[in-house]
Amino acid sequence: MPLQLTPDKIGFNDRSEVFKLPFEEQIAFFRGKLNLPTEHYDDILKAAHDRAFVVAGAQKADLLTDFHAAVEKAIAEGKSIQWFRQQFDDIVAKNGWAYTGSRDWRTRIIYTTNSATSYAAGRWAQLNDPDLLKARPYWRYVHNDTVAHPRPLHVEWSGLTLRHDDPWWQTHYPPNGWGCRCRAVAVSKPNPNRDTAPDDGTYEKVDRNGEIHTIPKGVDYGWDYAPGASKWQPDLTKYPAPIREALQSELRRGYNPAMRDFRQPKGDFTIYDAAVPKTIADTSTPLKAAVIQFEDEIRGSGLEVGAFFASDGKLVLRREGDADRIGIRTNEFAAVEGTVFTHVHPQGGNFSPDDLERAFELKLAELRVVTRMFRFSVASSAERYSWPGGKALGRLIAKHQPGAIAEVKDRIISGELNPRDAQAEVEHVLWRRIFEAVKLTYRREKL
Repeated sequence: MPLQLTPDKIGFNDRSEVFKLPFEEQIAFFRGKLNLPTEHYDDILKAAHDRAFVVAGAQKADLLTDFHAAVEKAIAEGKSIQWFRQQFDDIVAKNGWAYTGSRDWRTRIIYTTNSATSYAAGRWAQLNDPDLLKARPYWRYVHNDTVAHPRPLHVEWSGLTLRHDDPWWQTHYPPNGWGCRCRAVAVSKPNPNRDTAPDDGTYEKVDRNGEIHTIPKGVDYGWDYAPGASKWQPDLTKYPAPIREALQSELRRGYNPAMRDFRQPKGDFTIYDAAVPKTIADTSTPLKAAVIQFEDEIRGSGLEVGAFFASDGKLVLRREGDADRIGIRTNEFAAVEGTVFTHVHPQGGNFSPDDLERAFELKLAELRVVTRMFRFSVASSAERYSWPGGKALGRLIAKHQPGAIAEVKDRIISGELNPRDAQAEVEHVLWRRIFEAVKLTYRREKL
């Protein structure tokens, strides 16, 4: 998410548009779906979408498998809708599928709906992290003001702040319709003027089978649920034969809808076991020992937490932020100049360009990031301008990114690297190349 600046506050940002990619919970949610053949878009509704991947009118197994793979790749690698449309054309030609509606409309619906709901489900998992709930037990509805045709009720709901367990979220957790870009964010306190769930009434929708659905106003038919929240138990008697048979097949394989876990595996396993050995942390000085101890405390946090340490290991400033950023006020600059700053990226990932900008402005001695899997560190020389910042950083990224991508691609082709690890490795290789060019000392250590 891009950094938001205010006159008195800047921040270290978890990710940036340069690395505009999904997070682990989002990818895991989508990968957990099974392919279901359907004739109509509402053959399954609401929470059933937490487990089922459907493309209305697509019934052949090979066709669904190809679509599933293309959408998964689009989500996992941050592919554009233009890329997905080319995949769509190839899949349709390969499988001989005669679809209804225009090509641009069908591809937009498939691409945006799956991206939005998987993102929402991943965020649901993150927002329900026990550590985050303890610190920020309230959720705030945020309307996206960039949409061309905003829904009036969605605009009204923006700023509404309710406890995370308020029943309103079960039917109004965004997105709340086709093309809805609203979101929910965690906050520590309620909004005194917006802390009561509104009663906007309901409307009825009669489906093609004559069943009546009562839906909250402001929410589209089929969208009155919270993606990722359900423990869906399929009622096999209510589905047409093709869907029922697919569900029965999945259940025979041992699918248990009560076992839903979007978290990274615990223990020694990581996606980099073969390529990156574990590292024993260096605690040989008071400073190093203090930093490592703090990182071990925060690396499982659901919020971005950071601290500045002096050269003798004393804590200068500790700050807690949001799930994807942490801020420091400009009047605190003098106190932290030349210190070591470390922080956690709850969603994973290496340094963001914003991190480097802050290191440049604060003349940091060292910048560090810790995740559940890794520590990343980069140390400066005594010269402030050894840190790349401003336009210089943008030029370095533009210069070295193609080479980083090519290097990782070659490793994938050679079989050295699993494609699913490509994005994380591109970030690592990109920063390694940039820091080598400006003579900064960079390390990646596996925990």
